[in-house]
Amino acid sequence: MKTRILDRLLLVAVVTLCQLAQAGDIKFQNGRPTDFKKTDSGEAIPIMVAIDSAKARAAPSARGVVAQSLSFLKTYYLADTATDAGSGGKFYLLAEMDMETAKPTSFVGWVAEGDVLTELKAMNAEGKPGIYRKAIVINQWRQAKKGEEEGGLEIEGAKVFTGPGDEYEPVATLGLFSFFYIFKERSDNLNEYVLLGNYNTIRNSLNAKDTIIGWVPKNRVATWSTRHAMEFDKRTMDRRVEADPGKTGAKIFESKEVLEAYLQGKDEHEGIAVEPIAVEDPKVRNWNYSTQRFPLFDTLPSDKVQSADQLWHVGFIGDQIFVDGSIGATGVDLDIEREKLRRLAQEMKCVNLVVVMDSTGSMRSYFKPAADAVNTIASRINNLQGANPDDQLEIRISVVFYRDYVDEDGKDGPNDTYLIKRLPLTQNMGAVSHFLSAELETPFEGAGGDEPEAVFYAIDQAIAMAANEVADKKGFKALIVIGDKGNHPSGYQPPEPYGKVQELGVEDVAKRIEDAGYSFYHIHVVEESRIEGDKDIRLFHDQMRDLDRRLNLDSRMNSSTTTSDPKEVAEAIVDAAEKEAEIFCQTRKAMWETERGEIGLVELARSHGVQLTRRLTALMEENDIDPSVFVQKSVQVFDRGWIAEKDILSSTPQVRPMILVERSTLEQLIAILAGFVKETPSRQSVLSVWTTALESQIGEAGVDKSPKELIESHLGIPIRNKVLQKSLEEISNLNPEDLQALWKTLDRDLKRLRGVYMEKNLEVVEEPDADGRMKVVVKDLGTRKVWWQGGACEYGWIPLDEMP
Repeated sequence: MKTRILDRLLLVAVVTLCQLAQAGDIKFQNGRPTDFKKTDSGEAIPIMVAIDSAKARAAPSARGVVAQSLSFLKTYYLADTATDAGSGGKFYLLAEMDMETAKPTSFVGWVAEGDVLTELKAMNAEGKPGIYRKAIVINQWRQAKKGEEEGGLEIEGAKVFTGPGDEYEPVATLGLFSFFYIFKERSDNLNEYVLLGNYNTIRNSLNAKDTIIGWVPKNRVATWSTRHAMEFDKRTMDRRVEADPGKTGAKIFESKEVLEAYLQGKDEHEGIAVEPIAVEDPKVRNWNYSTQRFPLFDTLPSDKVQSADQLWHVGFIGDQIFVDGSIGATGVDLDIEREKLRRLAQEMKCVNLVVVMDSTGSMRSYFKPAADAVNTIASRINNLQGANPDDQLEIRISVVFYRDYVDEDGKDGPNDTYLIKRLPLTQNMGAVSHFLSAELETPFEGAGGDEPEAVFYAIDQAIAMAANEVADKKGFKALIVIGDKGNHPSGYQPPEPYGKVQELGVEDVAKRIEDAGYSFYHIHVVEESRIEGDKDIRLFHDQMRDLDRRLNLDSRMNSSTTTSDPKEVAEAIVDAAEKEAEIFCQTRKAMWETERGEIGLVELARSHGVQLTRRLTALMEENDIDPSVFVQKSVQVFDRGWIAEKDILSSTPQVRPMILVERSTLEQLIAILAGFVKETPSRQSVLSVWTTALESQIGEAGVDKSPKELIESHLGIPIRNKVLQKSLEEISNLNPEDLQALWKTLDRDLKRLRGVYMEKNLEVVEEPDADGRMKVVVKDLGTRKVWWQGGACEYGWIPLDEMP
């Protein structure tokens, strides 16, 4: 039986090799491809597996023998392409790469186009290459209300899978409002699915998981293919509320027909009561710069109530609902807390390790192993880091050597030694290693008159001295205490000149560690058999375990090591550092999961332990984030509805159009406008200077094309200026007065947009100078916050009337 199986496997391998060798123009040597397909710049083309268990076949055909199944988001490289003669479908021949030589190592097989990602960027909106297709998870308020009628609010976020179907593994649940980018679409016989990512670009092809989340049913998302959004117009709110007998804000209705029925003063529409599905909160007086606006999907004229102007189809954002059915934070409050948590997650980059080490004579043989451990830490930690440069973990180490208050000769005030000696926190691992190794050259005579040492004093001073340094960067802090003998027993009074030093007990030290936010590891450098027979060795053992107990350390932390073997001591140092880095990475991941509503602190404690959850909660509190908002897994209501542009009761606008703009995109627009006003306008400058400005920023220009057409098609930014809707040829033929007026308008737009870019509140006006001639004056009215972080991009909500 085994022989037949082996024969069959061999036959498949031979057939595979022959079929692959006949494909395309790839050259082979010893049965292996010699190179990959390349981009114009000579780079191998990465191909990422988009569906878990995607089939790699022996031939470019849906009927080809399956060579192997591929894992979700695994990256390979393109060796060749081919078309299935039967179905016409496209197939990609994938191969592994030797990262040192950048050459192929082995074939993977032929994979269908629908099962892979061939582009590093998200899908563009149709006909709008400057805009990526976005998706927002729908959590309907109607669904929640139905649950309420049955005994409690019940609403569930959208499940994310490793493939386009619920038979694939679920990897997350998206519940809180965020917009995601669509990278791929797929449908099975019944349902459609979209592959979502956090960013619009896979920034590192070797780590697509950094960007791609997974597949979500298309019926659970609203697709958003513009930059347009809306906010309730708070400038008119007082007038609107005053005119409303119910003193409520603007109202959103389920459909255009129900909205028009409301505008006509009807109580019912087709037998159903006319009621809004969302109402503006009049208590909210202003929009926070980072508060998510309501996506604007479409605008239509009202067929029946002209005074309402346009009717807007919008996606509205509601309040938070916990999985137990209780109502959480309001939409506004939730957004504020999530923004603070996002900012904290982005700023969390550092792990600070403070090594507190006994340097008396008995510890001499452990300095060099400790130095070796530092070098190992540097390489080990690199393996834990994400491939995204923005997420790189920084390791900083400080070393504090400690001895005792008196010399071996019993004299107070040691002159030939030290009580503590410290290397400040540094990322320079070579400096840390040298500091540890160099201690071998330091005399250790007079390093401690009696057996106990100043352990607690050293811990206290290590924390105090590092306080300003750890405050520089947000991150984790860990103490690693290494010694053999314990701190002086209770009742000991340090001699002069340390007599004024407050005597510290275990309770004091535990509070010091906890208040400073340090995690705690300790390495007892003795043979375990000696602990019971030596009271001073036993003292270290008991004191460290007492600290563990008082700090309520989670049992899975395993913070204690006892060994006299120098190699094992070095391994224990590395293990502590690696464990701290792993917890740090888990905590930062948990921040993102919590921010998206995938997990709450309750679920986090069950899955990752109390210690990690306690750390995250403490970090939130330290950074003015309310942990109660994230106590449970939760969702946020998001649905679509209709609202009138004008409030017919007060005859004032009740909504304001906004534009979602990436900071980098606004920078491109500013550069284009700067090019337009670079020279005094003339026929020649429009045709030459304007063409140069457009080509340098978007790579395209033409005398028969309008600036509006070019800018909107490449940047996706709406242009309101009617003159810019003309072709470059038509603009160049304007009379000098009109050209000058256009130049002034664009110059004002440029100055205003530069203010937005720099987060300055600028007023651009024309005022007469001393000679009575009008000139443009820019008034600085202070700062205003514009940009907020969304993944790798900075975004801003900019009023449409501030765009050119």
